[in-house]
Amino acid sequence: MSLYMVYTMTLSTDLVEYNRMSQFIKFVGCLCVLLTLIDSLLSPGWSIVAVSVILCCGLSISGILLFTDLEKQKHNLFPVLLLIVIAIIRTILGVFFYSGENRIASIVVGMFVLTLTVLCVIALGSDFVRELRCRFHVR
Repeated sequence: MSLYMVYTMTLSTDLVEYNRMSQFIKFVGCLCVLLTLIDSLLSPGWSIVAVSVILCCGLSISGILLFTDLEKQKHNLFPVLLLIVIAIIRTILGVFFYSGENRIASIVVGMFVLTLTVLCVIALGSDFVRELRCRFHVR
């Protein structure tokens, strides 16, 4: 996975969405998968909190990248939506399957996801719905 991560980040660049936000979100996604694989194959038990911290940092930095240049980046909303969906899935799995400190980490990720989603809807308004229609071809 680490070799795949190096290959996709350096050698094989994206042809369509090659911008700073999509590259950062691809890096965060690959890093979360890599940490989960290391945890499940080598030393179990520590990556639950680590992946939660990385997702929270990824959500906050992608939110900063989105809101610093909103007019230009609102057309690059799909990678942010993808990270939001990944974080929601992580939150749901964490709340239902973990206990104690791991559940608290999942709840914190859920709060970050909810905050970023609400901020996107407030800031973009009707453009948010228009971008969803463009990406998913919904009437």
